[in-house]
Formats: sequence, structure tokens, C-alpha cells
Amino acid sequence: MTIESSLALVQGFVHAIEVRDRATIERSLAEDAKQVFPMAGGGWTGLAAVFEGKAEVLDYTFGLFDNFSSLVWTHKDWTVSSDGSRVFMQAKSEAVVAYSQKPYRNTYVTRFDVADGKITRVVEYAISALFEATGIVPSETMMRAIGRAQSMSEHASVG
Repeated sequence: MTIESSLALVQGFVHAIEVRDRATIERSLAEDAKQVFPMAGGGWTGLAAVFEGKAEVLDYTFGLFDNFSSLVWTHKDWTVSSDGSRVFMQAKSEAVVAYSQKPYRNTYVTRFDVADGKITRVVEYAISALFEATGIVPSETMMRAIGRAQSMSEHASVG
């Protein structure tokens, strides 16, 4: 992929999340997509969560629509690798937690790996303690991803 096409794909994916465009989100992901949260909170030094496959990544992503009444990333700063295989977004979130209507703000550096016109991996660096403080109850898929991360952290690192 070219730098331009990779950037357009990822920017479209992020925008689709902000406007809750499920079809674009689904089209953007590879079947074997993976989403990794490498920074755990609460003193845990391993991975926070690992979502395996398109179905789990979609379940997590679509769950954001239930957990946040609005979710927008601001101050987006984009960097693309010279071969277009990786796109990085540095941004801040402006969101509202659905059940409490409290604001949620975090800072992110997110890496998107791209191949064959699809996003194959999302690696999201954020302050997990801020998410944990929202009181959002983890879904069954989130609990599996957290358990998988803890198991993987005991054996190896995923980046």
C-alpha cells in the first residue's frame, strides 16, 4: 500500500468510529485482525488486553457505542511509515461515558498495521487507569481479551 492509501484507510476507520459507521469499520478490518492494549493499570506490568480476530475487534469497537454517548479524538497527529505498512495516530479523546454522562479524556498513541488494503493490527497506548476509573463493566469479550493478555504476558510480549 502507498503512504496515502494507508493513511486514508486509517483516517476513515477512526472517523467511522467517531460517527458510529459500523459498515466502514467492518470493511476496514482484516479477518485476522488483532487489537492489543499493551499498557495495563493497577501495577500490572503485562499486557492489558488482546482481542483476536475480526469478530472480537468488532465486538470491542461496537461496544464503545454502548459505553460512550460520544467519542471523538482531537489534536490528531498522523505519522506513516515510509512503506505505508504502519500508521500512527497521537491524539486526545473527548468522550462522554454513557451511563454516568461524565467526561472521559485520555491521551493516545495508536499504531495501525496495514496490509492488502485492510487494518491487520491495532496497538493502542493510553492510560488504562483512566478507562478503569469510568466504572464501565467489561463485556464477556473484554474479559476474554484481558485473560488472554494475562496469559500471554506470562510467556511473551505482543507488540
